[in-house]
Amino acid sequence: MKKITVISLFCLHSLGIWGQTWEEQSPPVGTPELYSVFAFSRDIAWVSGAQGTVLCTSTGGLTWVPRASALFLSTTVYGIFATSQDTAYCVCTISGSGKVFKTTNAGITWIQKFTRPSTTLKDIEFVNNQTGYIYGNPTGGKWFIMRTTNAASTWDSINVTRPASFDVDDLAWPNALHVKQISVGGPIIIWFGTNAAAIMRSTNSGAFWTTNSTQSSNVYAITFINDQLGFAGGQIPYKTVNGGVNWIVQGAYPNSGDFFSFVNSSGYIFYSSGDKICVSTNSGTSFAVQYSQPNQEFYSHLSFVTVSNDQPVSTLTGWGVTDNGSISHYTASIGITPIGTIIPKDFSLRQNYPNPFNPVTYIVFDLPKRGYLSLKVYDVKGKLVRTLFSGELNAGSYKADFDASEFPSAAFFYRLETDSYSESRKMILIK
Repeated sequence: MKKITVISLFCLHSLGIWGQTWEEQSPPVGTPELYSVFAFSRDIAWVSGAQGTVLCTSTGGLTWVPRASALFLSTTVYGIFATSQDTAYCVCTISGSGKVFKTTNAGITWIQKFTRPSTTLKDIEFVNNQTGYIYGNPTGGKWFIMRTTNAASTWDSINVTRPASFDVDDLAWPNALHVKQISVGGPIIIWFGTNAAAIMRSTNSGAFWTTNSTQSSNVYAITFINDQLGFAGGQIPYKTVNGGVNWIVQGAYPNSGDFFSFVNSSGYIFYSSGDKICVSTNSGTSFAVQYSQPNQEFYSHLSFVTVSNDQPVSTLTGWGVTDNGSISHYTASIGITPIGTIIPKDFSLRQNYPNPFNPVTYIVFDLPKRGYLSLKVYDVKGKLVRTLFSGELNAGSYKADFDASEFPSAAFFYRLETDSYSESRKMILIK
């Protein structure tokens, strides 16, 4: 496979992203259609697909090692998820029975951890290394969903209610399950897509479900930025600002076609549609095409992970898999610039300089301790226009640049938020 490196056409500096590339990798010859990918770290990722395919890399994708098992036969492995560098789970259906397999030695051996006759499993997701969910086609008039709270040793069929399906022809989709736990020990919020013009939602770990209608007959992918802001894809894209109670049709997105994957990492929202991968840096207000698959193969799934280097610059890494067995790899450095070596005594957000500015200004802030923070820019109506940084930083003083070349003269507000401090300031762009 020809290796092609593409530098994004974005102004990388103004996005707080640099060293940003997509490149085609080289899976084993003859790799069939791929359905799922999971990025665990900068170096470790898993993919699964047709003909019992499971591949793993521990080298950032430089080499992909077959990790299938004879237990899989030649079935399609629809979903895969890793909870540690050696532990992964996958779901498939063999001779009409839905099955879950687990490895604790990086795929050298697999053990069957669940089976259910007359069941087709399509996806698996975990919220931590113990608690996860599986999801599949309806059986007996109810969508199939179950939970484990002990790393797949047992599966809960009592405390997780199976919501009613709508029709005997209802289907689940690979990668259409999304689970999120907002706080440690808190309830788990679950969403899954259907082919029945609806997204199912539970806000109490699966005990009770609501049906939230869409206008599309299929919903292939769902992601949430927090417990309120989410995106879904099917034949058309959707957005919710109230946790999925209501879904609205999004405006014109770059590239048309089925939306098979929506994912979020460190404030960057990616989606795939056809042979294109698009990205947003302003919470989904707008998207731009970032990469086109060189052989015009359709992307079936994307997965990203942000890895802290214990420095102001972190690494955003991701993979995309296609319907023809190709694997695309993404890497970018994201972050801001440290200034000075003295640890400040207090939090502070300083006035940008210069102010007024045209078109570039910089923002300095101080952190007296290590922690998670976000630095965002809003217009005068409170609409987010740019996420300058979202992640963890060590104690210190930092500078973030804001390039407003794309905006007309206007006033903006920038806001720094941590778990114990928040402050906003105003800046003026004059062109």
